[in-house]
Amino acid sequence: MSWIKLHTKFLEWEWADKANMVSLFVHLLLMANYKDKEWHGITIHRGQLVTSYDKLSQLTGISFQSIRTLLNKLKATGEILVKSTNKYTIITICKYESYQDSENETNNQLTNNQQSTNNQLTTTTEYIERKNNNIVDDIACARTRLEADTINNPLWLEQAAMNLRADQVLQLATEVMDEWVLTKTPPQEYTAYHLLNHMRRKLERSRKNGSSKTEWEQGLRAGAVQTIKKIYNQ
Repeated sequence: MSWIKLHTKFLEWEWADKANMVSLFVHLLLMANYKDKEWHGITIHRGQLVTSYDKLSQLTGISFQSIRTLLNKLKATGEILVKSTNKYTIITICKYESYQDSENETNNQLTNNQQSTNNQLTTTTEYIERKNNNIVDDIACARTRLEADTINNPLWLEQAAMNLRADQVLQLATEVMDEWVLTKTPPQEYTAYHLLNHMRRKLERSRKNGSSKTEWEQGLRAGAVQTIKKIYNQ
């Protein structure tokens, strides 16, 4: 029989006062893989689960429509990623390792295990691969959360755009986030303040390379950075 960890800090979670949300999220934690598994020719990683809205509704006793609404809220706050097809839904629990961290358990196992060196190396390799997969998932979650705070937030667009068109700021912000994903920028760097700072730097590099001054450069002035920093207390 397997089990999950549930820290007392869970009581400080922003959705902790919503009974249906707590029920759904705990079910997701219980249903998520604790190790990578193959399913129908694809790998379902640790911290992921294959399910459907109907199944979640049956398990929790929450209506189908409410399940959809709750999952959308969890996506918006960066708790999960959802990938749906016409047959199934794969849910990734963001920061799964912080909920169910097994690093110390793995290290103890490697220290105390009297099996062969080859078995130890295999365990270490599997652990590293799993951590790499979790980093990718955490980056995707961090981007989803940042997009909710910035390019999907009218207040941020208004403050960042100044005299710019929203689509111009959206394009520039997306370019910066794409670069972060490619370079595997740590998830903790995905903040509204850092995003705007990198947008300004990108424009400055463009100007130094001989590009003509654009509307973007005129609108994204230094004062905007402090404004956004104040709004988000970062």
